[in-house]
Amino acid sequence: MDNLNLTVVIPTKNEENCIADTVNELKSLGYTKILIIDANSHDKTTEIGKNLGCECVLQKGKGYGQAVIESLDYIKTEYVCFFDADYSYDPRSIKEMHKKLMDENLDIVFGSRYKNNSKSEDDTFVRYLGNKFFTTLCNLLFGTKISDCLFHYPVAKLETYKKLKLSYNDFSLCFEVPAKVHYMHYKYSEVLSKERKRISGVSKVNALFDGLKILINIFKLKINLIFGGYGKN
Repeated sequence: MDNLNLTVVIPTKNEENCIADTVNELKSLGYTKILIIDANSHDKTTEIGKNLGCECVLQKGKGYGQAVIESLDYIKTEYVCFFDADYSYDPRSIKEMHKKLMDENLDIVFGSRYKNNSKSEDDTFVRYLGNKFFTTLCNLLFGTKISDCLFHYPVAKLETYKKLKLSYNDFSLCFEVPAKVHYMHYKYSEVLSKERKRISGVSKVNALFDGLKILINIFKLKINLIFGGYGKN
């Protein structure tokens, strides 16, 4: 596997307390192509990123999903991995996902916190129940066979991501990816990936507000796919 043919994309917003640890750990494992797409941080996130040799770009729109969508225009490698800035993702999973992708000729491999009944170290009870609920709903509505639909930690072909025509600019994109992957008959699988305690800050996901938006958007996407509104939200 060629690490130079894979870009690790890190969406950020005010992550100065953890971005250096995250980037340094990635680089220690041989991942040197790192793209930080920053949502107008008011701290030194991008300054730290640039000093560590990352490519840093400013996000034009708002929302996590929008960061993912915009990042696709900057990636020049064949493969992409989306990664969180808060040190909660275990970067050792990238190698396993990339290997599985190549060995089994897949289009995308998802990391999962809950595969084989595993658990996240960063979950609250409410988050755990919410993730289980949305994953079950996603599998029922879209026919996906995954164990963690809201953990956006994949390794994939860049071409696959571009063809998905992703449209949700918030955390709804996390379920939009596997739903459209399955709908378009792309080949996918998942591997167990540990989620660690974040080293700084709190989750930017609001369990009530974002949970309600995700619930509404799941049904909107299902309706759009039924009536041919592919790519619309």
